[in-house]
Amino acid sequence: LMYQTLKSTLEKLNQDIFLQCHRSYIVNRMHVIQLTQDSLILANKTFVPIGPSYKKELIANMNR
Repeated sequence: LMYQTLKSTLEKLNQDIFLQCHRSYIVNRMHVIQLTQDSLILANKTFVPIGPSYKKELIANMNR
C-alpha cells in the first residue's frame, strides 16, 4: 500500500492531460465530454464535481 497526496500525484502526471477539478478528483481531460455549472461529465457518463476553488483554473485549462 502506498500513501500519496493528490497534489503530489498530479505533479507526476502530464498536466496538459490531467486536471484537478476537486480536492478529491483528478480527471483525464480526454475523457471529459461536457462541462456544466458544477460538474464534469465523462465519456462513461460519470459526473465529477467541480470544487469552487478549482473552477476558474479548470475552465481556463479546458479552453486551451
